[in-house]
Amino acid sequence: LIPENGDIFCAVDKPYAISQKYEPAVAVCIQLANIFARFNTIAANYKIFAWEH
Repeated sequence: LIPENGDIFCAVDKPYAISQKYEPAVAVCIQLANIFARFNTIAANYKIFAWEH
């Protein structure tokens, strides 16, 4: 599920549930800008770690 502006990604754990009333689904929504910034930080830390060893 991606809203119109496209900057938030949502993943639903039960996208094919027939009835959400009896099988509530959990949706996780992430702002893409935030997650990409986090990935960049992890990648930078990994490169520093790899360089030291």
